[in-house]
Amino acid sequence: MSIEPIRMLPRSFRQSASLHIIAPAAFLLACATGPSLSAATTLSAVAGGDSQTVTGPLAVSASAAASGFTAITTRTSTTVSGATSGGFFTAISGTADARSTSDVSITGITSGAPLTFRWDFSGSRNWNPENANVQHELVAGFSGGGFIYSFRWAIGYVDGPVFMGDFAGTLASGAGISAAGSFGPEEQLSFPVWDGLGTISPTLTLTQFSDGWVGSYGQIANLGFGGDVTGSYSIDLRSITVPDASFLTGPAFMTFDNGQQIAITVIPEPTSAALFALGLSGVMAPRRRRDVR
Repeated sequence: MSIEPIRMLPRSFRQSASLHIIAPAAFLLACATGPSLSAATTLSAVAGGDSQTVTGPLAVSASAAASGFTAITTRTSTTVSGATSGGFFTAISGTADARSTSDVSITGITSGAPLTFRWDFSGSRNWNPENANVQHELVAGFSGGGFIYSFRWAIGYVDGPVFMGDFAGTLASGAGISAAGSFGPEEQLSFPVWDGLGTISPTLTLTQFSDGWVGSYGQIANLGFGGDVTGSYSIDLRSITVPDASFLTGPAFMTFDNGQQIAITVIPEPTSAALFALGLSGVMAPRRRRDVR
C-alpha cells in the first residue's frame, strides 16, 4: 500500500511517516482449465488465535472469534470486526481476516454480454486520535476462461501523541485493479474514493462471459488494529444485471457449486410514477428572472 502525506485535515487526523503496514492479502484466483473446479472452493476465517477453513461444494460458511476480533464469510457476504484497547499505536496488536473462493458457472446469457456486478462495501470505526494504528482491505474478483480480474480497496494510518508532530497515512482511496487476459470495451469499474465509513455500492462491468462459462469468484475482507481502535468492515455481492433483454437467452444465473444462485436480470427501467415525479420537479423548479436593460 502506498502511503501518501495527508494535508488540510483536522488535528485529530495526524498521521505518522513510520506507519507500520500489513502486507497486502494475497488474492490469486487460478484460471479455469476444465469443467471441474470443486477443489478451488475454500472459505476461511481467522480472528485472534481462532480460525476455521472449509472446502468443497458443501462449504456454507466459515467463522472465527477470539481476543475481541471476529471474522465470518459465506460465498457472497464477508465481514470482519475488532477492537483493541490499551496497546500502543506503534504496532498492530490484533487482526481479522475472512475470505472465500468459490467455483461458479454462468448460464442464460449471450456471448460477450455486459454483466454489471454490484457490491455493498460497508465500514465503521472509532479511534483514539492520540493512539491508533488502523489497516483495512476489501477485495473482489473473478477468474476463468483465460482471464483474471480483481479490484482492491485499502487504507492505513497511524495516529500518535501530539509531541510527535504531523503524521502520514491514507485515510481514503479508490480501488486498485489487477487484471490479465483479454478485456472488451465494456470493462469498467466504478469505485469512488472512499474513507471506509458508511456504505458505498461499487459496480463492475465485464464482457468476458458466455453461456456455460465456468470459473471462480472470490472476495476478501481483513483488518488490523493497534492502540485504541474499534471497527468493522463487510463486502456483499448484491446483484448482477444486463442493459436489456437482448443479452439473455432464457433464465440467467450465476450458480455456485453448492447450488446457490444469483439471478442475472435486466436493469429496471424507471417506473411511470418516477418519470412523472422527475418531470414535475423540472416544471416546479424556480425560474431565474432575467433583467432586460
